[in-house]
Amino acid sequence: SRGALRWDLHDCYKVEERPFAGGKFGQLFQGQPLIAAACESVQETPCKVGTACGHHVVIKTLEQDQDETEENLVESEVGFLARVQGHPNIIELYGVFCDWEE
Repeated sequence: SRGALRWDLHDCYKVEERPFAGGKFGQLFQGQPLIAAACESVQETPCKVGTACGHHVVIKTLEQDQDETEENLVESEVGFLARVQGHPNIIELYGVFCDWEE
């Protein structure tokens, strides 16, 4: 289990406005922890609460495929990231957030 789905992405991370990479299945954004708990998972020395620091994370958004439900899309992506954790080319999965946009 990877924990609960969270709804507080923008309380935990400062997210850059423009993606640095993307494709058919989603986009990648650079982010910085805003709270000590988020920063502690990235770095041993946490940032000052409420300020973005020099530690960086990648935030991946998912684009829904016509043939796939949102639930299946999230389960598939999170399952994949959980299975490949520890691989030298894969960044650790810190959490799963929902940031709903209409």
